[in-house]
Amino acid sequence: MIGIIGFGRFGALTARYLAQDLPVLVLDTGAKSEAIRAVGAVPGSIEEICRQEIVVLCVPISALREHLQRIAPLLGPDTLVVDVCSVKVLPVRWMKEILPPATPILATHPMFGPDSAADSLAGRKIVVCRERIDEARYEPIARWLAERGLEIIETSADAHDRQIAVSLALTHFIGRSLAAFGARPLEIDTEGYRRLLHILGVVENDTWQLFEDMHRFNPFAREQRTAFVRSMESVASRLEPKETEKNGMLPPADPDLSPLQDRVDAWVRTHGVRYFSELTNTALLMEEVGELARIMARRYGEQSFKRPEKADSLADELADVLFVLVCIANQTGVNLSEALRRNLEKKTNRDRDRHWNNPKLTPIKTDKP
Repeated sequence: MIGIIGFGRFGALTARYLAQDLPVLVLDTGAKSEAIRAVGAVPGSIEEICRQEIVVLCVPISALREHLQRIAPLLGPDTLVVDVCSVKVLPVRWMKEILPPATPILATHPMFGPDSAADSLAGRKIVVCRERIDEARYEPIARWLAERGLEIIETSADAHDRQIAVSLALTHFIGRSLAAFGARPLEIDTEGYRRLLHILGVVENDTWQLFEDMHRFNPFAREQRTAFVRSMESVASRLEPKETEKNGMLPPADPDLSPLQDRVDAWVRTHGVRYFSELTNTALLMEEVGELARIMARRYGEQSFKRPEKADSLADELADVLFVLVCIANQTGVNLSEALRRNLEKKTNRDRDRHWNNPKLTPIKTDKP
């Protein structure tokens, strides 16, 4: 028997297809017993679910850790745990961290939903990451999926998330943007426009929670999303008159530090679990600036090193300072590209002639370059 936790739209779809061939037990929260029986499954308690041969977690990724912690002490010794999240790196990590070491794990991402697979699974795709499951356990599962007409894609969690950041997260981002724009059917339209509306139709029935989760919990989504937005801005700028410098003002698009912010954010979410608090990072910034000051005082000041210093120590300390600064900017919502552009404009307006007229910097008669 298979146990299912989560009876939303996708959980109900999963229960319906599995119940056609196998006995299925679905966690009953007390309000969906009739709906569970209507798809051919049986309501059950959390303890009953965890004693089954396979437990399928059909819950949002934002709730996955909570459910893993809940079922971990209740699982049978050979119970296989399967997730269906649309991202894989973090779910795999959490399952390995929270579940007992001997618990088999199969991470999956069904590439279909309640609408696209309402009538059949034939021709649909499902991604599987064989994290902690032997061939004897995996083979009958793969055979059942293939018999239902599903195309099985075996890959790693990292490779999955890198591709899905474009094929899913970016597609939903475009669809949500079209909805916010107010895109609708027009009498005078084109085939291309109708295809855009198809993207809108694909995402409009999905919850905002799903959309938010696929971006928030995919370590590569923000990088791809930002790159796409920059590409649109680049194309748009080519349609407008080329910006020229006026009164010494820099073009708004210069500089662009968003790739740096995206890369630091991806690192933190992939390897750092989460950002330290703003106050902690401020203290760390002071610490890193102190380390930088130590190097400067000894390399360019009168202090001396107690022991030989690495040649790249200055670069490393500067990078540490920059990293913490970018972390603080990310967690406080500061766009460093825009902030630096405005700061340079401020300095240009305020100090255009000030430094040229400072005899401490350059002889007064020296012409500007």
